[in-house]
Amino acid sequence: MKALLKITTTLSLLLAAYTMQSQVTPAAAPNSVMVQVHATHQAAFLAAVRGDADLSPLLSSSKSLNSPRRIKDLHPSGKSAIYLLEWDQGQDIDSVVEVLKSSGTFAIVEPNYIGEAGGRQMVTPPTLPDDRNFDRQWSLRNDGSFTLSPATARADIDITNAWDIETGSSDIVVAVLDSGDPATHRELRNRLWSNETSINGTDDDGNGYIDDTRGYNFVDDDPFPVDNHGHGSNVAGIIVAEANNNNGFSGVDWQCKLMTLKVLDDDGFGFYSDWAEAIFYAVDNGAHVINMSLGGVSYSQLLQNAVNYATDRGVLVVACMMNDNTNAPRYPAALDNVLSVGSTDPDDTRTRPFFWASDSGSNWGSHIDLVAPGNYIYGLHPRQFSNFNTYWGGTSQAAPHVAGVATLLLAQDNTRTPADLIELITSTADDVVGDADDVPGYDLYYGHGRLNAYRALEAGAALVSTTAVEEDSAFEVTPNPVVRPAPITISTTSSARSEVSIYDMS
Repeated sequence: MKALLKITTTLSLLLAAYTMQSQVTPAAAPNSVMVQVHATHQAAFLAAVRGDADLSPLLSSSKSLNSPRRIKDLHPSGKSAIYLLEWDQGQDIDSVVEVLKSSGTFAIVEPNYIGEAGGRQMVTPPTLPDDRNFDRQWSLRNDGSFTLSPATARADIDITNAWDIETGSSDIVVAVLDSGDPATHRELRNRLWSNETSINGTDDDGNGYIDDTRGYNFVDDDPFPVDNHGHGSNVAGIIVAEANNNNGFSGVDWQCKLMTLKVLDDDGFGFYSDWAEAIFYAVDNGAHVINMSLGGVSYSQLLQNAVNYATDRGVLVVACMMNDNTNAPRYPAALDNVLSVGSTDPDDTRTRPFFWASDSGSNWGSHIDLVAPGNYIYGLHPRQFSNFNTYWGGTSQAAPHVAGVATLLLAQDNTRTPADLIELITSTADDVVGDADDVPGYDLYYGHGRLNAYRALEAGAALVSTTAVEEDSAFEVTPNPVVRPAPITISTTSSARSEVSIYDMS
């Protein structure tokens, strides 16, 4: 497997400039672009990539552009013809894009845009207790006693009632595209998706990736998606932290498997090319739900194509709205076919600001679908496995609550399409629970409302197809007539959930 070219100094300076510009000016890699090859040129391009032909004429008729040092297929197991082109030195990317567009070889040419994680961290002051208990998870059960922020009882996703209906299935896989996670953490180690069984330097399953036992690291192009940042650990834990193990926290889903796809570096930034490649990987390797708690300011048709690829194959993509308190679109949240999630506080109002910056806030606009708890969300530490004192805030933390409910709905009925899941989740959200901006029906600030796991699963249960089981049975009630409530025991050979109605004794 070829290693990714890393230009650390240039990238660090670029990311610093990107941060200072408050995510308004699009940032892109200085030495790479993404392309999709025209169908009429795919055979010639592939031959050139393999070294059987000259690539230069396909890049520029005037040969004004040198051949890239590396060409990476972003969908090696498919036929999307989407590639990343990289050069040794920094390029005038705008000029490169224009030259490649004019060549006629490519249907789409885009800079390799940079986005970032949609949440930030705060460590709890030492005066707070270090007990590992469910009470800190106000997003799952809010009794109004949360101390770090004004709180309102029942301003949560009502998960405890939802768990009476469904706790999940190990057959469902959620792919988390983030900064990685600590695989050996007690809260995660039993929940990992499993692929290749050994690290042996061989692509045993033939999917184009070597030794991808539990996912992949697209940042460093290796099979070790380790979290050195913390964002991914928090996000993954929200969905799948081991429940009922007398340790730490409880995830929204108690059974589903976690596919870890590292697309953010140790500073929380990542390239769109890695994001698109990871989406293709997730879909092709069996994920059912994709969580993307990240975003960038630049539209990408190729990223949209990757999302469409997921949707067309029955995989739901959930993304966060980002945290600039603006209605300006952020991607992938503003792309078609994405379930886009904003953030609420413990009092059910739209988060503005988050605890980490006075000018921050949950983004809003016509592309928002719903909101979910996202501020002061306790979670897992990537290295200190007994540390349960860290919390994060951002729409990054809101999105995985929604992704977790989606996996529960799939455990309830695994035939559901992305459209089915979106309809169930948005139509059952709690409306008019926030501030004055939360008007009846859909609005630009809260979307369809705040996530309600119980109502979603309750509605889902009503839709589950049932097969009637007819059995010969009889029972006696004594004394007859009955003068007090009489217990009745009914046995059935069916393992399915059943409903029994008794109308009268006759």
